[in-house]
Amino acid sequence: MVLLHSTEGMSGAIRGELHKMMELTYYRQRRDINATPPPPLSELKNSWPYLFCLKGIFLHFHLLTGITLLQRVMESIEGKGKRILRFFQERPTNREAHAVLSKYQEGNSLVLCILQLLMAHFKERTESLLIEADVAATAADMERNGLPDSPALIFQGESMTPSKWMLSVESEVVFGPCSEAFVEGLAALFATYYNLNLAYQDEAACTLEFIQRGIVGINPETGSKVAGKRDKKMKVMNPHVCTLLRKLMDFECHLKKNNNN
Repeated sequence: MVLLHSTEGMSGAIRGELHKMMELTYYRQRRDINATPPPPLSELKNSWPYLFCLKGIFLHFHLLTGITLLQRVMESIEGKGKRILRFFQERPTNREAHAVLSKYQEGNSLVLCILQLLMAHFKERTESLLIEADVAATAADMERNGLPDSPALIFQGESMTPSKWMLSVESEVVFGPCSEAFVEGLAALFATYYNLNLAYQDEAACTLEFIQRGIVGINPETGSKVAGKRDKKMKVMNPHVCTLLRKLMDFECHLKKNNNN
């Protein structure tokens, strides 16, 4: 894979044999990622370059969890996304969520709107996970301006209609600019936490756990990926996330009841 990348770059990812190569070397990938102390990002990129392209990101996540992530996220957004939006439209939970809704129009990115609504609802700092950038900005521009240490999704274009996106990890752009659908950016962002064995940062922990449980459907009875809690007894679920999920279930039942009537 290193040789393939040296000759063909990231375009080598389209080769059919990449899946087999990723599968055969999966144990070594996990060994390197989980080494103590953790390896520098530059070392992982040199050793496993295709861990940082869309195909490689999703392949590794599937080998790790058994979940076809992009399909799962797309189906979940298609099935639940509009209901989540309608819930906030009919029952805005705070002024921050209302402000997000005031900018949303038909035809805008539903995925981006949902992410912003979740962060507004949980009163989390948007810039800890989502960074707005000029459509002409390059990866080097973003790195010069400073990026968070935790994984972040950079969206370029209008505030609710991104035309491109980038993925950053450890203050470095590792993928993009990319013109693929923004839902792929969300899936790649989420996969990065699992692939690289990273904890959710406190500033976006509720939003990320909601994505994990409410959109991806990973629901461990114990354990948490929130930073700073590894040595403590884990809660079954973040209570704020649990409350919102319960309210959404009640809202869905209410909609079904009205439709039946």
